[in-house]
Amino acid sequence: INVPSTVTMDANRTLNVMNIDSPIAYTIARGGGAGTLSMAGTALDITERKRIEDALRASEERYGSLYDDTPTMYFTLATNETVLSVNRFGADQLGYRVEELVGKSVLGIFHKDDQEVAVACLSGCLVTPEKTRNWEFRKVRKDGRIIWVRETAHVSQSCGGATVVLVTCEDITDRKWMEDALRQREGDLRAAIEERERI
Repeated sequence: INVPSTVTMDANRTLNVMNIDSPIAYTIARGGGAGTLSMAGTALDITERKRIEDALRASEERYGSLYDDTPTMYFTLATNETVLSVNRFGADQLGYRVEELVGKSVLGIFHKDDQEVAVACLSGCLVTPEKTRNWEFRKVRKDGRIIWVRETAHVSQSCGGATVVLVTCEDITDRKWMEDALRQREGDLRAAIEERERI
């Protein structure tokens, strides 16, 4: 065989040849009686299979890029709040590497004052899996800085059939700061008006 090939031999001493530059596979079997040697082979055109495999690989790469780099935090949680997966953007927003979060309880990144309510919200998702739920909580970055997030969660099934909770998180810290500043300003204004009315 004069073209670059991948050659394997099975238990029946049958050669299986895959040409690297051509999407055709050959199977060659040795045979013949004593003192003779004969070979018979078959060729199978696998062009369509290779095209499908290439398209699937390209699709998986596009999905992986979309999942990791979309500016939204994505979490997949087990029913016991364990992080099964998180996209790279989500881990970056919290100051972690992906592998530092996977396998750990998601409660570890919630503010301690929000953890009990977070557990109740996640449990509520499992009780009514047909509903999509929303809430706002504080999360704590690895460096200790607090960020506010708006989360959307719903129950789904993993590829293996396990029940999981899919959570998307949007950073709303700036909005919260503005709301707090506005409330403070309104409070100061009311206090000033009340003080003037007493004079």
